[in-house]
This record gives sequence, C-alpha cells and structure tokens, in this order.
Amino acid sequence: MLQRQLAGFFEVVSHFNLLEILPVHHQNHKNTLKNTSIFKWSLWKAVVVREQSVSEYSELLRVVLYASGLYTYLFYFYLLYFF
Repeated sequence: MLQRQLAGFFEVVSHFNLLEILPVHHQNHKNTLKNTSIFKWSLWKAVVVREQSVSEYSELLRVVLYASGLYTYLFYFYLLYFF
C-alpha cells in the first residue's frame, strides 16, 4: 500500500522521464571531460611534495602551486622557507 502511494507521489512530482535525462547528463559529462583536458590543467597544478627527512609540520605545508607566471616565485619561496 505504502509503495503504491509513494510511486503515485513520484509520478506526480517528477515531470521528466528518466530515459530523457540520462543521455543529456552523459553528453554534458563527456563535454566536461573534454574541456578539462591535460593541456588546460598543465597551466595550473597542485603538487604535494612529501619527504621523509622533514618534520610533520613542514610536510603538511609542502604544497607547491604553480601557474605559468607564479611557478618561479613560489618555487623560490618554497626553497627559502623550507630549506
């Protein structure tokens, strides 16, 4: 009885057919993957550097972010701060 009532409720509430929604979602997902290719991600990356010889505190802070212009600045900051 409850199952039939819930099924009726969802038929009234949802105006879309699941078979119509899924292909659109799949196509959008494919387009998203295509737009975030490795070439676009190569401009902005986050690299986590872990070394066993360093303390745990500085190990947590060893995140080097670089974009085309910021890479050199952050690399020098990394060298000055951690070594």
